[in-house]
Amino acid sequence: MGTRGITEVVYNGEIVVSQYGQWDHYPSGQGITAFKFLRSQENIDNLKKNLALVYVPSDDEYKAIVSKYSDERGMMTMEQGDEFNKMYPSLTRDTGAGILEIIANATESVPLFLDLEFKDDRLFCEGVYTINLDDNTFTTRYNRYENDNDEDVYTLSFEQILYTGEDDYLERAKCGVYQYQKSEALA
Repeated sequence: MGTRGITEVVYNGEIVVSQYGQWDHYPSGQGITAFKFLRSQENIDNLKKNLALVYVPSDDEYKAIVSKYSDERGMMTMEQGDEFNKMYPSLTRDTGAGILEIIANATESVPLFLDLEFKDDRLFCEGVYTINLDDNTFTTRYNRYENDNDEDVYTLSFEQILYTGEDDYLERAKCGVYQYQKSEALA
């Protein structure tokens, strides 16, 4: 489903990955993809190590990449688009939280865009998943158009992820920790 969002990685105090995704940015989509990725220390270690391979291509480099898969107007057929997505998954809107796996498993440079502004669009950016490698946390922000101050977020340490069940993550992340605590207090 076209539920747009951002998967971001913070390292050494900077946002080094801010991957726009077109699909499934609700907790049971891109959220659970990131959550499962973070259950492995090896994944986390490989992600940190391979961040050195990530770069933002220049406009000219991006145009050169796209020109291999498009006509002179920059238009792609479905087949060309599929081939582009296969060869450059880090540059497609279809990747979402899968960018974590792509970087962790990279053996060569990984081009990507840093979309640093879309997460500020509270109406259209419905989910933001932040992996903070400095403080070892995973933060889920969902239903942001209903929550003007981002107080309704769910943050887990990497250690907590190891003993938090998927269903518990989904229950708390879907409604946010604030709403979850509020409903528990009313029970």
